[in-house]
Amino acid sequence: MEQKINILDFQVEILTLDLLNKTIDDYCNDEQMRAILFLSVPIIEEAMDSPDYRRRVAGFQMLLPGEEEILFKESAELLEQKDVVINESCMEGLLHALEESHRSVYLVGDELEKTELFLHYCEEQCPALQMVGTFVTDEDMDDEKLLNDINTNCPDVILTAIAPQIQENWIMENADKLNGKVCIGADVLVQKVVEQYLTYLEREVHTKIYHNLIKIKKNLMKNIHKRIFCMEYEQYMKQNSD
Repeated sequence: MEQKINILDFQVEILTLDLLNKTIDDYCNDEQMRAILFLSVPIIEEAMDSPDYRRRVAGFQMLLPGEEEILFKESAELLEQKDVVINESCMEGLLHALEESHRSVYLVGDELEKTELFLHYCEEQCPALQMVGTFVTDEDMDDEKLLNDINTNCPDVILTAIAPQIQENWIMENADKLNGKVCIGADVLVQKVVEQYLTYLEREVHTKIYHNLIKIKKNLMKNIHKRIFCMEYEQYMKQNSD
C-alpha cells in the first residue's frame, strides 16, 4: 500500500511497514543523503506559525505520520489497516529490519534519560543492532563535535530524537555535511516508545515486588505453622507424661 494525503499542504506518505523498510534499505544503497521525518502535532503547530520552518519541514524527502492525531480527518478504514505506519508501533519493526539487514545506526538525543532508556529498549528488542554511536546534545547543538563524531562512524542511518523545530532545523542545515545514508527525525516515536517502555519496567518491578511479598508471606506462614505444630506437640507430650 502506498498513497499520499494532504495535511496542511504537506504531502504525507501512507505506507506499510514493509514498504517503509524497503525504502530505507534502498536509500542506504544510494550515495545521496535522504531525510525522513515523522510528523507530530507540535511540528504541525509550529509549521502553521512559521513559514520558514514550514519550508524546512517540506524539504524532507519523505514525511510520515508519527502519531494518529494528525490524521484526524482521515477515514477510520485507513487508521485500521494492518501494518500501516501511523504511530510509534512501527518502531520495533523498523529496528528489526535494520538489524536483519546489518545496517549501522547512530542515535542523536537531546535528553540523557530518554536516550538511555531508548538504548535499553533497543538492546532488549534488537540485541544484534549495530548501534555505532550515541550523542546527547543540548539546545545549543554543538554542531562541529556532533558532525565529527557522526562522520567518523559513517553510519547507514542517523536516528534523531530531538525536540521539534530544533530537530528539523538541524537536519536540514546539516544534511549535506553528514557522512551517512539516511537521516530519520523520529522524536515523536522515540518519546512514545520510551513512555511505554517505562510503564513496562514499572509493571515488571511491581510484579517482582508482588511475587517477593507472596514468597515472604508463604515462608512466614510455613514458620508460623511449624511453631504452632511444635507447641501442640510439646503440649501433647507433656499431657501424656502427666
